[in-house]
Amino acid sequence: MARMSQTNQSKVSRKILVITYYWPPAGGPGVQRVVKFVKFLPHFGYEPIVLTVKDGEYPAIDHSLQAEVSSEVNVIRTPTLEFFSLFKKLTGRPQKAGITTTILKAENPSWKDKIFRWIRYNLFFPDARIGWRRYALRAARQIIQSEKPVLIFCTSPPHSAQWIARQLHQETKIPWVADFRDPWTDAYWLSGLKNYPRALRKNTAMEKAVLSDASAIVTVSKGYQELLQKTNNSPILIRNGFDHTDFRIQKKANAKFRIVYTGSLSQIQMPDNFLKAIANLDSSVQENIQFDLFGAIDPFFFHRATELGIRHLVHEKGYIPHDQAVGEMIQADLLLLLTPKTPSKGMTPLKLYEYLAAGPFILGIGDVNSDPANILQAFEGGIYVSYQEELTAFLNNQFKEWKQNPEKIRTPNARVTELDRKELTRKLASVFDDIIDKEQANG
Repeated sequence: MARMSQTNQSKVSRKILVITYYWPPAGGPGVQRVVKFVKFLPHFGYEPIVLTVKDGEYPAIDHSLQAEVSSEVNVIRTPTLEFFSLFKKLTGRPQKAGITTTILKAENPSWKDKIFRWIRYNLFFPDARIGWRRYALRAARQIIQSEKPVLIFCTSPPHSAQWIARQLHQETKIPWVADFRDPWTDAYWLSGLKNYPRALRKNTAMEKAVLSDASAIVTVSKGYQELLQKTNNSPILIRNGFDHTDFRIQKKANAKFRIVYTGSLSQIQMPDNFLKAIANLDSSVQENIQFDLFGAIDPFFFHRATELGIRHLVHEKGYIPHDQAVGEMIQADLLLLLTPKTPSKGMTPLKLYEYLAAGPFILGIGDVNSDPANILQAFEGGIYVSYQEELTAFLNNQFKEWKQNPEKIRTPNARVTELDRKELTRKLASVFDDIIDKEQANG
């Protein structure tokens, strides 16, 4: 068990090389984990040097996250070759359009998308970001020579970043901690990989090499711990969480009962039962409901709302910066959490932790035996139901409670402090401490 590192600003900082494809101005949950680690690691005696891409292909852009990065952090950006840029040209997509992993699972793909899938699965291992490898290796070798980092920390996906870290580890013998925000061959968007046996064999071999060779494996959920337990290198659980400094906004009473959803929403998250419940409400209740969605929402969602006659109640707000998204969470009367219908053991959306910190009651829809369901119950943040659950009575009750006291503010469970980003970074620093102490003891 890793020992807990103690805050000691007078402690001499040890430099570490942080390898991450996603970095501001990239937006979305993936970048927040590494940005917060980098923000708090200096409190525990570590000076991060960040290696990332210049002008990467990101699902979303969020310039507000740049404010989280101290001007003292050394950030090195390199060029990269992007397969997704070529894909957008071939399929007629705008160059500024974000590409998410859900395209690999989209129903009824076009012939162009089918070609994309074939090329992606058969020619790019382990993923389409492998074009960054030669640029990253060149820059990393220069950083290692000049800065002498005592450890390499690499976060993925893209898992091609771990392949970069592995080669550096083999060349230099510098300890390497591999952080997995998602599984590799067990990722839900790759569940159709059985149609590509060569890709599956190659990916499986690469995954096993990384899991075997890393000095330590870190991941974000108990389910992912089990999925990544493929070698003797047991994964360490360090969850995602929230930064309490982001949650200083005071909630105000809403004129209408306000339902809020943040993040992307694809067809494999379509909450038909929730939309039907809204449609079943009396018109006197409906006219006092406001349903706001912030993020990349599949058009089918709004098509279904139109079919049910509630399109006027559903407001598409688009992607907003993270700091604004936190404000919208706090201002909600009900927060909606949707996890994919496709089996995805261990998948726990980052927004669940931020929802818990925000305070409003949470309705989770997905697998009732999943990690998110267990976390929601443990922190008493709301309820978790299946996509088959009838929700009209639930919505009526929530609305009545709000109507009786629209100014009531629900406070988070006191235990939510366990999920504070600074405390989670303390756990990561203790992993680093143990590895470095062991290296020094072995000479």
